[in-house]
Amino acid sequence: MTASRRHWQALIGTILVLLVSAFLAPPFISEPGIAENRVLAQRPDLPQHLSQISGFMEGVDAYVADQFPARPYLIAALNRLRLFAGVSGSDSVLVGKDGWLFYDNGSHMGAVRNDPPMPEPETQAWLQVLAGRTEALRARGATYLVVVPPLKEAIYPEYGPRWFSGPDTERPAVLLSALAEASGAGEVLYLEAPLIEARRQGLKTFSRHETHWTGPGAYFGYRAIMTRLSQLGVAEAPLPMDAFEEVRLDRRPADLALMLGVAGFVDIDHLQLENPEGLARSETRYLTDKTDWTAPQIVETGQAGKPVLLMNRDSFSNALLPMLLPHFSQIILTHVQDGFWRPDLIDRFAPDVVLLQVLESGVRSASGEGPPASPEAIARIETAIQKVSPAPLMAPPPDRKSTRLNSSHVLI
Repeated sequence: MTASRRHWQALIGTILVLLVSAFLAPPFISEPGIAENRVLAQRPDLPQHLSQISGFMEGVDAYVADQFPARPYLIAALNRLRLFAGVSGSDSVLVGKDGWLFYDNGSHMGAVRNDPPMPEPETQAWLQVLAGRTEALRARGATYLVVVPPLKEAIYPEYGPRWFSGPDTERPAVLLSALAEASGAGEVLYLEAPLIEARRQGLKTFSRHETHWTGPGAYFGYRAIMTRLSQLGVAEAPLPMDAFEEVRLDRRPADLALMLGVAGFVDIDHLQLENPEGLARSETRYLTDKTDWTAPQIVETGQAGKPVLLMNRDSFSNALLPMLLPHFSQIILTHVQDGFWRPDLIDRFAPDVVLLQVLESGVRSASGEGPPASPEAIARIETAIQKVSPAPLMAPPPDRKSTRLNSSHVLI
């Protein structure tokens, strides 16, 4: 037998062994966790006419590629090797230093890098919407508060990708909160400082493999919110952290690792805090036929005599909500994907506090609808903007590549 023939026989035999193993091994090996954020191709229907054969063959190719038994294992193994090399296997995940992962909405940390900067007309329009909402709710005896959790890279910039030079001090979340205070347009609570304070105290506010804040991170956000509402005279002061208890979740908080398919290869260190039994109850009633966590819903807490909260939110609210339960008699919840301003729910439930919680990457999009601002508020906003250095308020030059901002930049 020639060497060439033995070579081909060995190669064919190896391929056959791999193919057989791909079909036989998965039932005996735990499947790696992977979240591709897409629907995998399903088996196509048999063609009924000759003209459908081409489409059928394409469907078969896609089905075989997506449903190949060893596919999740191959993806996980390849992405784990890439992770060792500091390379991401997903367009939605950036690999930083020391194994840290960061979410990429397509802007490559643009919200924290201030790319593109927020031009003056957009800034003025945003603040006018804030003022209009604030004034309309104040006329009803209610308080409006915009709460902006920071992005992970704003709190742990030293673990970002090598090209990341750190947060820009004039980025939209910083700019808008400062201008809102200077102009009296309304309350914008950017939670960067509270989470940095938590870091100084040795608490982990974000973990390596998850986009969302940890329980301690959410607690410091909650503490800042309730402190401000208490100062405004509309709610009680925050409870101490030891009033809440640590819980173990069924879902491992490692969404970024799941996007890469490497959650089974890494150690998950992500503490969550929960409302202990007896502190406040949580009875949920959905307001539509939709029943997932993003659906409009009302939570009865059993805290009679306490104010009513309407919270328009994104996914960062999930860790925050248990801590809010003891402070309100009812909490009406709606998702920002259904709109940043809900006058229908305001009319229906007459809340004492309306809270818009939107992540830093989505704060520029949190404008849009709302009652018009008063001429006095518009004048104060114009004055405040003119006092700010014009550099961050200038539009980017025409040849600069900028990322289009829309609701897709809000992390669901």
